[in-house]
Amino acid sequence: KNALIIKDAILNSNLSNSANNSVDFYDIDSLFDKGKTWLTKDRLQDFKFFSKLKDESLNSIFDKLKSDIKEYFINHEEYILSKIFRLFSKYVAFKKEYKKSIQEFDFKDVTNLAYQLFSSYEDRDFIYFRLDSEFLHLLVDEFQDTSIIQYKILKPIIDEIISGYGRADFRTFFYVGDTKQSIYRFRGGHKELFDYVFDEYKNFGIVEQKLDSNYRSKKNIVNFVNDCFRDLIENYFDQKCENIGGFIEVVECEKEHLQTLALDKLKMLLDLNIEAENIAILGFKNDELFELAEFIKEQLPHIDIVTETTKKLIHQQNIQAVINYAKYIYFHEELYKCNFLALIGKDFTNSDLENIKYSDLLDLMYKIAKKYNLIDEDMLLFFEVISKYKDIDEFVYNIDYLDESIVKKHQKGLKLLTIHKSKGLEFEHVILLDKLGSKNSRKSPFVFDYEGINLKSIKYRFKLRDSFDIDYKKALENEEKKESEDLKHLLYVAFTRAKESLIVIKKDKQSEFELLNLPQMQIGNLNISQTTVKHKQKIEIDKIKLKRYGLQEDFVTLKKDEILDYKAINFGIAMHYTLEILSTFSMESLENAIKSTYNRFGNLLSQDEFSDIKNRVSMLLENQLFQKMLDGKVYKEQPISYMGELKQLDLFIEKESEIIVCDYKSATFRQKEYKNQVLEYSKALNDIFKKPTIGFLIFLHKDSVEIKEICKIGYS
Repeated sequence: KNALIIKDAILNSNLSNSANNSVDFYDIDSLFDKGKTWLTKDRLQDFKFFSKLKDESLNSIFDKLKSDIKEYFINHEEYILSKIFRLFSKYVAFKKEYKKSIQEFDFKDVTNLAYQLFSSYEDRDFIYFRLDSEFLHLLVDEFQDTSIIQYKILKPIIDEIISGYGRADFRTFFYVGDTKQSIYRFRGGHKELFDYVFDEYKNFGIVEQKLDSNYRSKKNIVNFVNDCFRDLIENYFDQKCENIGGFIEVVECEKEHLQTLALDKLKMLLDLNIEAENIAILGFKNDELFELAEFIKEQLPHIDIVTETTKKLIHQQNIQAVINYAKYIYFHEELYKCNFLALIGKDFTNSDLENIKYSDLLDLMYKIAKKYNLIDEDMLLFFEVISKYKDIDEFVYNIDYLDESIVKKHQKGLKLLTIHKSKGLEFEHVILLDKLGSKNSRKSPFVFDYEGINLKSIKYRFKLRDSFDIDYKKALENEEKKESEDLKHLLYVAFTRAKESLIVIKKDKQSEFELLNLPQMQIGNLNISQTTVKHKQKIEIDKIKLKRYGLQEDFVTLKKDEILDYKAINFGIAMHYTLEILSTFSMESLENAIKSTYNRFGNLLSQDEFSDIKNRVSMLLENQLFQKMLDGKVYKEQPISYMGELKQLDLFIEKESEIIVCDYKSATFRQKEYKNQVLEYSKALNDIFKKPTIGFLIFLHKDSVEIKEICKIGYS
C-alpha cells in the first residue's frame, strides 16, 4: 500500500522518464528489482531522479515502507526457516534410525550424542566425576579448529582441573594452536574459542605463551610471509628465523596458461636435480588437481605422482571407458561408443566397436579392459566392487551412483594436494597454483549470528535486506568478515608449508591471491649444490648380507655383565639426532639443530649436556679434514637393504672417484665392534657403487675430534 502511494505520487509529479521507470513495479519482486536504486536511500529526494520531488510528506510514508520491508523479510525468513527445520527434523530422525539399523556411527554422530548425553542426562555429574578421576592432565592440540560442541563437552573437565580440586594436587590444562591457521570453520571450527577460553580462565592463573620462532622455512620465505600478512591478519606478530636462504617467485599468467606454467616450474626444479618426492603442488580444489595430474603425467610419464585427494573410482578415465563400452553394448546408442573411443584416444568418427560375447558382467568388463590395455590397480578394484551387481541390467542403471574411491598408487613421488589437506605438513619445495576455474561466488543462504561463542539466531540471506534491518546487517557484516578471514588463513597455511622454495602462480584476473596485491617478483636463489643432502633414499640391492648392528636410535645391546648407562645412551642418541637434522654442515645450521634437539630431548638431558653436544659437533664442523670429505654428494642417516636386512649409515659421501663412509661415536669402548660395522658398510657400498671405498670412525670426544681410518677397499 505505501509503495503504491509513492508510485502514484512519482507518476503524477511530472518527473523524468527515468523517474517513472524507477517505480514501474506491480508486485513485491518487481518492487525490489526497480527499487534497488532508491529504496536504500534515507530520503526519496536523495535519489537523483527524484531530486525535484517537492512533496516532503512522502518521506514519512517512505519510512513506513522501509519498516514494512523489514517486517516482510522477517516474516519471509520465519516461513522459510520453519519449512527447512521441519524437513531437517525429519532428516535427523530418519538418519538416527538408519544409523541404528546398520549399527554404525561416524565421528560427528559420536560428538553430537556425547553432547546430548552430557547436556541432558540426569547423572551427567556422576559421569564427569568418573572421567575426572581418570585424568590428571588435559592437552588439546589444534585448538583453533575446536568446535563449540567439542569445547562444551570438555568444559566440565577443564573446570575441575582449573579449580585445583580432585584426586591429585598437580593437574594441568594446556592448549595450543594458531588462529592464523583456522581453516575448518565449515566443519564447525571456531577460532574465537582460543581467546574466549583464555579470558574465561585468566583469573585462575592461566598463562599465554607466544611462539614467534619459525624452524621450518628459510629466512627469505619467513620474511615474505610476514610482509604478506602483517597488515592483513588481525593481531599478527612477525615470525623470527635464523635459517638463512630460501627462494620465492611470484609469476602471473592468463587462466588458460596456469597448467603449462606449473609444468614449466616443475621442470625447472627437476632440472636442478631436486627429487620429485621433495616437491608439492598445492591447489584449491580436488578436481582441478586431478586434471593437473593427468596433464603432468602426459608430459612427464616417468614421474610418480601422489594425489592426497579423494576421487571416485568411476571418475577414472580407463574405468569411464569400460563403463561407456558396456552401456553401448546394452543400449546400442552412438553416444556411448563415441565416449569410449574419445576416452581411449581414438577417432570416433570412423571406428566401430566389436559386440563382445560374454558369460557374465565381470567377464565382459575383463574382456573390454584386456582388449584395450586398460587394466591397472584401479581397474582391479573396479572388478571387485562390481561383483555386487547381479547382471548387466542392474549395472548400467546403478553404476553412476558407485561411491568407491580410487587406489592410492604411490607413496613416493610428486605430491599434489589441496591446501586443506596440506595443513600440518611441510615440503622442501612448494608450487602454489591459483584456482583454475572462476572464484567461488556461492554463499550459504544462512547467516549465523553469534554472541560470543553462543549462537544467538540464524538469519536467512536476502538481497537488499541489510538496508532495512540493522541486526541483520551487523550479522551479515560479521559473517562476511569471517568469510574474508577464511581465505586469508587458507593462503597463510599454503605459504607456510614451504621449507626451501615457494613458487606462487596466479591468474591475471579473478585471482584467489588478489587481496595480497602480489606483484611478480623473485627473491633469493635456487642454488642446489653438489653437497645437497639426500634424506632416506632407500637402496635395494640384495647382494651382501650384513650383520645387524642396529639403527642409531636402538638401545645398544650389552653383554649380561655390563652396566646399562641410560645417561650415556640418551646422550649418544641426542648427538646423533643433532648431526642427522643439520640442513648443511655449517655453524648456522647447528643453532637450529640444537634447538630441535632440545625440543625432543629436553626432559632427558641437562643444559650442560646440551652444551657438550653443541661443543662436540662444533669441533667436527670446524675440522678441516671433515669439511674436505664433504666435497661430493652427501647422504645422511642412509638406510640400505641387503638380503632382507636393513642397515642405517650415519654418513657417506659419493665422490667422482671414490666413496667415503663415516660412522659417528661419542665413546671409544667396543672399538672392535665399531670397526667391523664400518668394514661391512664399506664392503656393501663398494659393491653397490663399483667405486673404491674408504671407511672412517669419527669419535666426538669432549675436548677433541678423532677421525680414524678403518679400511680401504678397491684401491689399486
